[in-house]
Amino acid sequence: MTASLPEVHHRTVPAMGTTARLIVVGGTPDLADDAVLRIHDLEARWSRFLPDSELSRVNAASGSPCIVGADTFQLIERLVDGWWATAGRFDPTVHDSMLRIGYTRSWPFTDANAAVDVIEVIDSSDDMPTPGCADITLDRRTHMVWLPLGVHLDPGGLGKGFAADLIAEELIEDGADGALVDLGGDIRLVGMSPTGGSWCIAVEHPTRHDATIAIVETTGGGIATTSRGKRRWNADAAAPLHHVIDPSTGRPATHRWTSATALAPSAAAAEIGAKVAFIDGTVDGAPDVLAALLADADGHLEIIGAHPELFLATDHG
Repeated sequence: MTASLPEVHHRTVPAMGTTARLIVVGGTPDLADDAVLRIHDLEARWSRFLPDSELSRVNAASGSPCIVGADTFQLIERLVDGWWATAGRFDPTVHDSMLRIGYTRSWPFTDANAAVDVIEVIDSSDDMPTPGCADITLDRRTHMVWLPLGVHLDPGGLGKGFAADLIAEELIEDGADGALVDLGGDIRLVGMSPTGGSWCIAVEHPTRHDATIAIVETTGGGIATTSRGKRRWNADAAAPLHHVIDPSTGRPATHRWTSATALAPSAAAAEIGAKVAFIDGTVDGAPDVLAALLADADGHLEIIGAHPELFLATDHG
């Protein structure tokens, strides 16, 4: 007689400027409810849009040391490690560049076509490279973070990826048989899927959101997508603004690719890989990335990395 599969609990809530989606296999419904609370707790600690968050306190202390909680220290440690590992191609010091292009409040904006409060208009002659992490000081023993003057952090997608990692792992520790934590496309998968087999994740077309460009079948790990197809504003302008900053210019990236989806053992590592792949079309130096799928606005694809077979082709029209 075949054993029955565990009960599956679903939750979908707005959080972190996006939609958070949870699938918890096994355990009690309270596990899913607690995971939702954990998402909101991490957002309250890490959002640059909340003036009383720990991240905002670190940014406001620029030039002076600041003590933070364990979760926040681990996040900042991953941000800085990602910068070093990728020689600055992944860069969490894009905060001030985001402000200059008008990304001053949480997404979604009330009207993505409306003029936003652009502090400084940046044209092609106004390259302002991001400052980077070289002079940031971290003390793991005391959870001290010390940013140099003029350096401010924006966790961006890595905050969502690391939150997905933490919550998925905590769900297993608390008794779930499996979990999917999806924070706006930063996904961590652990343990048993609802069917008892592999997890099956569709990779969305970068501009046609009703179409799929690939399928990923996996028993666990992280998936992250960086895209300029969704978070865009001033849409009537000759060059609409988007949130993916090229660290070498401090402006929205203008490269060929519209999206990059990376696979790695964790969502945080996948997020770093997706950013690097989006910026320069490689995953060289991106730690632990298994493969990345690049797509342009027409859906033309290129797969890079050591394990391209992890992306299963699909007819996306």
